[in-house]
Amino acid sequence: MRNAHLKRCEKFIKSRIALFNLDLSGLTVYTELGSRNYAFTCVTAAMAGAKKVYAISRTSRYGTFEDNLDKLEYITRTLNIQNIHDKIEVVDVKRREHLQEADIVTNSGFVRPIDQNTLSMMKTTAVISLMYETWEFREADIDLESCHSKGILVLGTVEECPPMDIMRYSGFLASKLLFECGMGVHKDNVLILGSGRLGNNLAHFMGVNGIDFSWISLDAHVRAENRQYLSEIEEVKRGLSKFDAIIVGEHYHSIELIGENGIIKTDVLSEENPLVQIIHICGNINVDDIKKYGLYVYPEHVMPFGYMSTSVDYLGPKATIELNIAGLKVGEIMARNRLKYDLVKAYKESIKHSLVDDFSQNICYKNQNRNYSISP
Repeated sequence: MRNAHLKRCEKFIKSRIALFNLDLSGLTVYTELGSRNYAFTCVTAAMAGAKKVYAISRTSRYGTFEDNLDKLEYITRTLNIQNIHDKIEVVDVKRREHLQEADIVTNSGFVRPIDQNTLSMMKTTAVISLMYETWEFREADIDLESCHSKGILVLGTVEECPPMDIMRYSGFLASKLLFECGMGVHKDNVLILGSGRLGNNLAHFMGVNGIDFSWISLDAHVRAENRQYLSEIEEVKRGLSKFDAIIVGEHYHSIELIGENGIIKTDVLSEENPLVQIIHICGNINVDDIKKYGLYVYPEHVMPFGYMSTSVDYLGPKATIELNIAGLKVGEIMARNRLKYDLVKAYKESIKHSLVDDFSQNICYKNQNRNYSISP
C-alpha cells in the first residue's frame, strides 16, 4: 500500500513538473530534506533535471535526521529514479563549498535562517526563492537588507496563480481538524476568525457546503461572493453561546483574537460557552488564557502569530508537492535571469511572470510602510 502511495506521488510530481514547465537543467539547488511530505522537495528538484541538489536535514519535532534519511532512501529505492543518488547529497550543516555552488536557495525550514553568515557563503548570482507568498515573510528567516547589499535576488511564489489554488485546501483542513475533535461539521455552528485569502476561502467553503457559520474579517478585503457571509463583531460577541467551534485562520493581522485582551475575551467565552472547541490554524491567540479558563484548543501545540499550527501538508502530499514545484519554478525563473543580467534587470524580468510574487505589490507590506522592492 505504501508503494502505491509513492507511485501516486511520483505520477503527481511528473504531471506538475510538466504543467509548470519546470526545468532545472544546469542549475544547482540548495534546499532541505524535511520530514513527511517535505521529503519530496529535493527529490522533485532532482527529477526536474537539476545538476546537483544539496539537501540539508536535521532532527526536529517532526522526525529525526536518521528518519529523514531513511524516508529519502525508501522513496528513491521504490521509485527507481535514474541517477537520483548521484544528484542528491544530504548534509547536516551549512558548508561554504556547497552554498558557493548553489544557483537556487529555497527558503525551506532547515535552510533557515538565511542570515549574514549563510549569505557570506553564497555567490552573488544566487537567488532565494520563497516557497510562499511575500506577505508571509518573517524577518527572522532572511536578512533581506544583506541580500540586497550582496546583490542576491529574493522573490516569492503566488499561491493562487492558476493552476495553483492552495488556499482551496483550507476548508478541508478545517473540517479534518473538526472531525478529529469529534465534531461532524454538518449541523455544527461555526465561527470563523480570519481575513484575506485564508478567511475568504474558509468562508466560501462553509457557505457552498451549507454549514451554519458566522465570519469575522478584520479588513475590507472580502470577495464579492463572500460578502453575504460577513458578521459584525459585536453581533457575534452577543451570540457566543451558539457556536460549537471557533476556527482561527488569521495570517494578516497580529491583533489578539482570543484572550483576556482579545477581541473575544476568554472570561466571557468561558462563562457563555465553556464547551466551545477552538481550532487553531494560525493567528494570535493567548493559549495561557485559554487554558486558564478551561477552554478547549486543538491542536495542542499552538504556534505564535506568523506561523501555522497546521498547514495543508496535514491533508496529504499534493498541496505541499505542488507548492514546492511552483517555488522551484520561481527559483528557475529568477536564476536564469540573474545569470544573464544584473540585479535590477533580473528583478524586472522575473516579476513579469505571473507566478512570481513581488514584495512591492503586497498590500500587507504597503500597510506596514515596508519596501523590499528593488529599484534602479
